[in-house]
Amino acid sequence: MKYILIIAFAFAGYEYVKTAELRANSTPKTISSTDYNFQVTLPGTPKNNVKMVNIAEYGKIKSTSYTVNHSDLTCTASITHYVEQVRIPGDFYDQVDVAKRDLIDGFGGTINHEGIVYNGRQKGYEFNLRSRNNLLVRSQIYKQQNNLLNLMCQYPNEDDSKLIVDNVMQSLAFS
Repeated sequence: MKYILIIAFAFAGYEYVKTAELRANSTPKTISSTDYNFQVTLPGTPKNNVKMVNIAEYGKIKSTSYTVNHSDLTCTASITHYVEQVRIPGDFYDQVDVAKRDLIDGFGGTINHEGIVYNGRQKGYEFNLRSRNNLLVRSQIYKQQNNLLNLMCQYPNEDDSKLIVDNVMQSLAFS
């Protein structure tokens, strides 16, 4: 019996530490970029990743992403910056088509809603998808001169998660 209690306390302590880390990471953090003229509040402390690639047709492209993994919910704000271009090649709907293909290829499943959204005066496009693993994906893309911003969350079909994602999407602001 003594060993069962020790194991139970050890497990409870582990679970408490694990959930404390999750609670600490779930404090919303605002990401603000003067370089890309936006800010967004993510549901935790994001991990930042920057990559530079060289693509023959477009030259140097810098990809910056901020990702938060929070339980079953993942949110990412990513900026694709066409370094050597004054404007992103193609029109707005060319970017929409690429984003749509990438979503379906990456997550599988089906898009159940898509359409134009406005954030202030900034025109964007939103996709809602049910992925092959039965999670929901919500993505908004915005094209600004030589930058493309993609705000995306993957989450379970639960009211708490939907509320978090709504708050993330509504927090996006352009300056």
